[in-house]
Amino acid sequence: MANIWAYNSRDFGSASAPFCADGTSTVGLLPDQIPWDRTLGFTDIRNLVAELDRALSAPARGETAVAPLDTLAILAHGLPDGIAVLPDGRVLNSAHYGAYGSALADLNRALHACSSANCGAPRQPTLILYACAAAARHRDTPAGTDSLIEWMSGWMENTRVVGFTRLLTLDGLRTVDLAERRFCLAPDVFETTEEYDYGRDIRAQGTADASAGRLPVASPDSISAIVYLNGRRVNSLGAAGASMADRPRRRGRARRD
Repeated sequence: MANIWAYNSRDFGSASAPFCADGTSTVGLLPDQIPWDRTLGFTDIRNLVAELDRALSAPARGETAVAPLDTLAILAHGLPDGIAVLPDGRVLNSAHYGAYGSALADLNRALHACSSANCGAPRQPTLILYACAAAARHRDTPAGTDSLIEWMSGWMENTRVVGFTRLLTLDGLRTVDLAERRFCLAPDVFETTEEYDYGRDIRAQGTADASAGRLPVASPDSISAIVYLNGRRVNSLGAAGASMADRPRRRGRARRD
């Protein structure tokens, strides 16, 4: 199984300081960190699907393909009920639900892709949205509208979708030396102690650590992680894995705005 770290190259990473192509393997793992096998940049959600298809079909071009995916991380800017994965840096939220459900279905197809030699038993891969407060409910979201995580999960059958209610921070301090005096960044994202403040622009909100210690790595077990599977919440805030299976299942569908 492979773990891929995908970052919105419009806002993160650069030619002078890219993320390490082999994820964290060359710099060692932090506690609770997922071992990322490969990183890739993308510009928007449809481009991400194309990049994954390219990585998964690499043998046709004589390259090395990734194994079936276990975890896909998406690093992008976020805000309550939204993540910046649309063209021109626009945010995917309730205003766009009707137009991008098919893109999520295509993303789910890539997550579940396998060859005849490695399909094996049915899998439940994980999609982690490393985007600030994307799992928090926005005060202006129309009543009766699914949350972003819930809606995505409805379109992505048998895939666990994870988001966070708190602000996150990217640590750009762990570097790996490359040739010609260049370096790459380890893909480290941490959960902060701060909830989103609806009264302030998210870009002006800090990520102070009230404990004065090292922030925890953001993961499906983080205190602010929200997890959905097949349109149903499968964890409680701060207690990953607590079942909410008695909720009625909601089928994936495009919402009419």
